[in-house]
Amino acid sequence: MKSFEFFTRQFRLQLPRASWGVLLLLVVGWTIPGSSQTISPMYESGHTRGIEITPFVGYQFGGSHNVYEGEINIDDAENFGIAVNFDLPYKTGTQFELLWIMQKSRLDKKDYFTGITEPLFNLYTHYMQLGGVYGLQRNNVLPFISLSFGAVLFHPTSARYSDEWFFSASLGGGLKFYLTERVGLRLQARALFPLIWGSGGLWCGTGGCSVGIGSTTTIVQGDVTAGLIIRL
Repeated sequence: MKSFEFFTRQFRLQLPRASWGVLLLLVVGWTIPGSSQTISPMYESGHTRGIEITPFVGYQFGGSHNVYEGEINIDDAENFGIAVNFDLPYKTGTQFELLWIMQKSRLDKKDYFTGITEPLFNLYTHYMQLGGVYGLQRNNVLPFISLSFGAVLFHPTSARYSDEWFFSASLGGGLKFYLTERVGLRLQARALFPLIWGSGGLWCGTGGCSVGIGSTTTIVQGDVTAGLIIRL
């Protein structure tokens, strides 16, 4: 059974819309005027410890890679998932986060000579991560940044190819809007990094020495999402 050899090479970033999304969310958050009837989120209402469950939907951006006689593309497509956040008592606005993201996409190949794009197979991507969220409250709005690490699973629907697991990381930012002390909205943009680690070595024997050198490749993806915060 074959594996994804094209994942061990360098991908080209295709995230201009995601980058603009992060900037737009942060600008909007700091320019929202304060309300005279501000809804106090959990940090001001005495609930210093709690759990937030946030199901979300969004759009995930793929990448492309040059291969022999063509280009491999992971199509942009919708995604969904869930984030579970646990308040940390020693720092207001700091949370531990469990994160799962799932996307159903498709892998295509574009031929350089004919210009024809050929669909190869459907591709399921699962991100499973642990990390943290830190925010600074402004009335009922909480701008935040997030950082997490974990694993990513690439699951092709074609029987010719096997599943591939890699280490992964994510870096994001966004806004939380608290409508009540228990319900809110979460808007976020993230960069997603599947990490492929290389290796190197030196072997010597009676016939001489041999050197092997590996490399590290980062596939860059990303998403923009909107979710409903449910605070327990």
